Amino acid sequence: MGVFLSVAGALGFAGRGKTIAAWALVVLAILIVLALIGWRVSAYLADRDARAIEGDRDKRQIDSQQKVIAADREAGASKADRDMIDQREAAELKRKADEARKNGRSPLDALADGLR
Repeated sequence: MGVFLSVAGALGFAGRGKTIAAWALVVLAILIVLALIGWRVSAYLADRDARAIEGDRDKRQIDSQQKVIAADREAGASKADRDMIDQREAAELKRKADEARKNGRSPLDALADGLR
């Protein structure tokens, strides 16, 4: 309180006015300290929230990328299955055509029999 009384005296207050001014300076100092604490707490909370949001965004991005990779793998497996079926069908048609040629028939007739 002595420091605040000296400041009040330096500001030109005397007697009872000096005491009232000192108390006003004490209240002002407390308010400034509380405002600074509130500002720091607010900055800390904002930073913490920003990190949490960034972490959520990173997690969603990783999940999304994993889904894309899984879909690509599944599509690749499906394409491989389709290619294998196409190769099997082509081999079967070639076998039928070769068999028809051996028997003296037209390969197109042998292929057309499979379509009926």
